[in-house]
Amino acid sequence: MRSLDDDIKYLYTILNGKNEDQFGFLYTRSNENLIKLFDELDVKDQDVYVVLSSSDLLFSLIANKANHVDTFDINPISYRYYYLRKWLLQYKLLNADSISIKGLSNIVNINKKSNIKGEVESAIFWQYYLGYINSINFYDSLLFEHADNSIVSYQDKAEIILEKLNQTDLKFDCIDICSKLDNKKDRKYDKVFLSNILDYNRKREKLEIVYNNMLQLLKDGGSIICSNIENYRTIDIEREIFSKGFSYNEIFTDDYRRNRDVTYYQYRKK
Repeated sequence: MRSLDDDIKYLYTILNGKNEDQFGFLYTRSNENLIKLFDELDVKDQDVYVVLSSSDLLFSLIANKANHVDTFDINPISYRYYYLRKWLLQYKLLNADSISIKGLSNIVNINKKSNIKGEVESAIFWQYYLGYINSINFYDSLLFEHADNSIVSYQDKAEIILEKLNQTDLKFDCIDICSKLDNKKDRKYDKVFLSNILDYNRKREKLEIVYNNMLQLLKDGGSIICSNIENYRTIDIEREIFSKGFSYNEIFTDDYRRNRDVTYYQYRKK
């Protein structure tokens, strides 16, 4: 786990426009149709490894009764954003759009008194952020990429989600899932949710690495769950590589993203 000092330095690098990472921003919300996805997928009592990103996938998995959920992301700040989303969920808020900066400051200060290290450090992190931005809009900075078309249904299960989250500190791996994993994980998973990560990693060498990582992470018969924007449907090499150890099936396709088709699909480990 990275230190709070590392994350604050990373924050200021982004805010000052000096960050060179491809994914040096956070999505405010998921850009996927999570209602339909979890209508089609059964995750009850399953162990899951999921890209953290905006935390919408994580919350949806818990709402749909996944047994155990660990998270990963290339962007370390997603871990800090998770805590903010968790605090907002306590007030049944899906994001920070409907609350004032003063209101957010009060929430942050309350959580500085937590007995959970990740929560306290994240409160300090957001205190730095709130002291830096010169705006009445929390999301109005280089740190965020706005996603305004989220489709989620977990807000009516906030108490269930929070009860689960409060049982333990979040397990988060700050890794590039498209790079070779340095350490083998003790736990294997029924499902790994990659969202649309593969859309941006189409080179054969990257896909080979992801393929090997998935073999390592998944139980026998486990599945990788992906989404694919229509503009990125150059997936012949991807299917060729994964066909060595996985069967492929499409879950569904819809066009809710402003008339851009999104295909949700899975690779099941043979």
